[in-house]
Amino acid sequence: MDYPKLKVKDEDEAVIVLKELYRTYGYRPFKMRKFEEYDLYVENKNFLVSDDIITFSDFNGKLMALK
Repeated sequence: MDYPKLKVKDEDEAVIVLKELYRTYGYRPFKMRKFEEYDLYVENKNFLVSDDIITFSDFNGKLMALK
C-alpha cells in the first residue's frame, strides 16, 4: 500500500498509517463521551483500578461518573 508523503512528524505519520490500516479491516472511529452513567461503573467494578470515582448528578438528577 503506497501512502503519499506528507510533511508531518514521525509520530503523526504513524497515527495516520495506523488509522488507515484499521479502516482496511473495517474499524471506524468511535467518539467517547467524557461522562457515563454511574451504573455502568457499578456493573463493571472488576475492571476498575481504583474505587475512587468522581460522581455528580446531571440536570435530570441521574448520577453520572467522570471517565
